[in-house]
Amino acid sequence: MKMTDKLLFLFYCLLLVAVFAFSPFFSFYLSVTLLLIQSYSFNAEFRSMLVSSAFALLGIIVTAMSNEHFAVRGDDFTTYYNNYLEIYNGHYSDAIFQFSGGIEAGVPLLNLLIYSIVGEPLPYIFKLFHIVFILSLLVAVCLKIVNYYNLKPRNFFFILGLSLIFFKLNYVFLIMRQGYASLFIALAIFSLGRFRLVFLVIACTFHLSSIAIFPLSIFIIKNKSFNKLKLFIFASIFMSVFILVNVKILTSINFSNVILVKLSYALSGMLDSGMMFQSIVTNIKGLLFFLVPFTVLVVRRNLDKTFYPFLAMTVFVMSTSYLPSLSFRVTMPIYALLTGFLYFNYLGRTKLCLGVVFPILVFSLFNSTYFSKLNYERYAMFDTKPFYFIPSLFEDRVLKIDRFSLPKISNQENENKL
Repeated sequence: MKMTDKLLFLFYCLLLVAVFAFSPFFSFYLSVTLLLIQSYSFNAEFRSMLVSSAFALLGIIVTAMSNEHFAVRGDDFTTYYNNYLEIYNGHYSDAIFQFSGGIEAGVPLLNLLIYSIVGEPLPYIFKLFHIVFILSLLVAVCLKIVNYYNLKPRNFFFILGLSLIFFKLNYVFLIMRQGYASLFIALAIFSLGRFRLVFLVIACTFHLSSIAIFPLSIFIIKNKSFNKLKLFIFASIFMSVFILVNVKILTSINFSNVILVKLSYALSGMLDSGMMFQSIVTNIKGLLFFLVPFTVLVVRRNLDKTFYPFLAMTVFVMSTSYLPSLSFRVTMPIYALLTGFLYFNYLGRTKLCLGVVFPILVFSLFNSTYFSKLNYERYAMFDTKPFYFIPSLFEDRVLKIDRFSLPKISNQENENKL
């Protein structure tokens, strides 16, 4: 290796370190952009793509760590941290058997692992471990995809870059048990034989709905039959009308089955017209990135089989959009994790894919900077002090928090953002 190449690589690493130190938020967007360009080009070195990946992951971690918790009732983090505090206080049995009578013991067992390492009531260190676990599983999913389709290593970095752009980390973390379950469902989708069964069983230890979500997800991802797609569309619309007509009957039944109880709870939101309207609006917004490829379809004028997942997702989500918080929970492995893969599968590692994704990346940057209330509630997007965000990790909280005493919505202004 030439000395010039070594110096250029060193300069590149120092540049990314400097950007990350003063603004992890912009570091993510810079790193993921460079990663896509490098993995598209045949001239980029493996080590450069590896470094870009590392800083893209670091950027998304610190961005997620900036979100405030214990502020609103709807944040499930309060429940999971209280579960951690049960372990901290020595109530191991109560903690492990908290969810579904101990059947869904996945998150409590991870909390036990975190406690064995940390041993202190530090909520944001606790959160850091979970985010690292989640992103490690996302990387594992990308590796599984590359191995499943026998792709070249460069495609791994391209898929990882796309996955990070579309990854709904805040959503996965908000409903953590189902988030973990979705990651293992994704691993199961791209596995064969006994490994598929193993990953599915692990997914069920995080959330029992995995039993129903797995077949739906694998159909949307892998279906290549247009006749089956038409049948799926018809079934989605029929199911939508059936639930809409019979919602009062369905919600009045006392189910003993755990999965049906969860479904009944989700359906109960339909009894509130305000929640239904808000759900429809939320679903339309959430579908935005699944609708973008329709513009490519119009130009190509060819309903390619790799486009089927976008069509199936759009129809299913809109058919169930009036069900508060159900549509994207049921399709979470695809909506939150595998959107990037779907873009790769449909558009390939091409200029067209970059041409479609880069405007989305710019839109995401603009939206996160000026409109999102989540990012950087605890510290600013950038600062003149390097690594200014590190002290915020060590905030402690010993006492359990009564989740239902928290307000439903937060009226606080995000003064730390810029």
